[in-house]
Amino acid sequence: EPDPAAARTPWEKLVAENKWEDVEEMISTLVKYLENCAKSVSTAKFRAVKSSNAIFSQNVLARKHSAEFLVHELGLDCYFNERFGDIALGISRDLNVDQVIAKLRDLELQQKRKGA
Repeated sequence: EPDPAAARTPWEKLVAENKWEDVEEMISTLVKYLENCAKSVSTAKFRAVKSSNAIFSQNVLARKHSAEFLVHELGLDCYFNERFGDIALGISRDLNVDQVIAKLRDLELQQKRKGA
């Protein structure tokens, strides 16, 4: 029999397996990082976040299924940063950051309407 959990989207897994307050905190943190990126999209340091970044790690990466959500639903890149020796999440220049922020806010609003 197929696993019903396997059919869920990364967002559905994220919401189902984390406290809603933690998901909201994750969205808030992501929006702040993305807004900074949008302001300085040509500056490389604003287009990558190291996994060793304490706030990002605590508020985003510590959530179950967050990496899957970031890569598969939001379109962020995940790669090994040789310079710093850790994993980094990157925002490519081709990614429309404003659309990603709008998607995050829309997902949050939909979930609130469902009574998260």
